Amino acid sequence: MKTSLGNADTVEKIVSFVEEEFRGLDLSSDVKSIPYLACELCEMLSEDLTEGQIKALHAARRFLDQGVKEDADAHVTDLAQRVGKPYPPATTQAAVAKERLLWIGLNRIAELSGYAVEFTLSVAQKAGLAPIQMVPAVQRMLKSVLRE
Repeated sequence: MKTSLGNADTVEKIVSFVEEEFRGLDLSSDVKSIPYLACELCEMLSEDLTEGQIKALHAARRFLDQGVKEDADAHVTDLAQRVGKPYPPATTQAAVAKERLLWIGLNRIAELSGYAVEFTLSVAQKAGLAPIQMVPAVQRMLKSVLRE
């Protein structure tokens, strides 16, 4: 029985549906869908983002929508100093995940794949989003990908 995205209440169920939709497609040249997805997920968390994180999100959107990379480059440099490195001991898992989600939004080389979707959604879940909250963003991404 085919999985339905509407009742996907876990990241695994969402990814299962996405992978079914991706089956047989060549997605290797799509390097924007994952950053767009990450930006949408960050926007859902915007009330919990710092001013600097909101600026990074806006820079990521400007890069994706308009090709303006100067601000995005500055935020990549800033985040590169922290992402993937030890954070101070008191830093919450959600705070680290929000920065990783912004990092994904600023990424310019991540090919679209089921694995990339799973990683992005897993980070968003650690940042505080429930899988059911992510479904609309995933649906918009799929609509865009399948339309092309």
